[in-house]
Amino acid sequence: MDAPPDDGSLDPHFQGARPLQTEVKHRILEGYLWIWIRHLHRHHELAFIDACAGPGRFEHDGSPGSPVIAARFNDEQEIQDKEVRLSVHACESKPAHFAALRKALQAWIDRFPPCAFTYPVKFGEVLEAILAQTRGRPTLLFVDTYGMTGIEPAQLAPVLSDADRRYTEILVRVAPEMFGRWAGWIDRADEDSQWGRHARTMLKKLEGLGINIDALKNDQGAKDSAGLFYEYLKLFYRRFRYVQPLPVRPSHSYEPKYYLVHGTDSHHGAAYINDVCASAEDWLYERFEQEKAGDQMNLFALPTKRRVYAQDLEPTIQEILAEGQRSWIEVRAMLAVAHGSKFNARSHRAAAKRLRDQGLISWNPLGAIEDSSVCRLSISRGAGAS
Repeated sequence: MDAPPDDGSLDPHFQGARPLQTEVKHRILEGYLWIWIRHLHRHHELAFIDACAGPGRFEHDGSPGSPVIAARFNDEQEIQDKEVRLSVHACESKPAHFAALRKALQAWIDRFPPCAFTYPVKFGEVLEAILAQTRGRPTLLFVDTYGMTGIEPAQLAPVLSDADRRYTEILVRVAPEMFGRWAGWIDRADEDSQWGRHARTMLKKLEGLGINIDALKNDQGAKDSAGLFYEYLKLFYRRFRYVQPLPVRPSHSYEPKYYLVHGTDSHHGAAYINDVCASAEDWLYERFEQEKAGDQMNLFALPTKRRVYAQDLEPTIQEILAEGQRSWIEVRAMLAVAHGSKFNARSHRAAAKRLRDQGLISWNPLGAIEDSSVCRLSISRGAGAS
């Protein structure tokens, strides 16, 4: 999707109040950044790359956008006490947005050493240079683009092809329904007409995202959004140990508006971002229940958490441990990938404790499951004898 012509004003999305799904997205980003910084504070120098930074704030109420959310962590007393600096690298090619972005980040740009850097270009033009500057530092790349422009393999290649970045993670916004919409033109691609030309344009977009067009034409590949989304995610599976599509929805009762695809090699990263997403889903659920109750909300106690059943996790835990002993944080990461944000740390612990109480698993040291890095789980001896 091409950017609108620049008339000196902000895009309508940034002129009004922050939409609810954007607030959910920012809750996930802010919640995870806080945990990510705390977990990696021993490195002291961390980097956040905002590939599509926007103007930095929403014009209507001044709500912070992603680059400001990240930069503000440098003002947290706990972060300062640990002598941590989070360098924010923000890219924005639209002149009106870039001017607003510079203003929003000025306080962090002016520090010595600077905590924010801005680039008036599309991120693909400077990504390799920024990655070179941040090599050796834990780095989180955030790609929050509209449509599909910017998430092509060619654009993300500097990160996805660089295996020598142990602490690099990625968070990319993807709208899967676009895959199905474009693939719906496959049957008209050979037409010599305006519609045929349009169909070939759509398929070229899919091809640019790494989708096998020949397989689609021969009915050998999925044409639905979910199947094509999975094909696209293979791009991340080849680079990262853990890949999770995190749902972002405008209401608890709605299907996701889009997903934030998280890629990491860290057990902690996979487990913790799942907890953050689960908290955002709980917040949406509470809002949904309040709106549904309306004027009756003061008369009845409202449920504040979604109902989930930890026993649904038990077979997965047993399958994981059947392959050998694992640390608790590794088990949690694998549960997050397998079951998503329907379950959080509390659910994971409840399921493990049920299995232990049944004598099916054990952990060592005893009572140390809260220390996810130290505690190791295994199948109890004789548990599979029956």
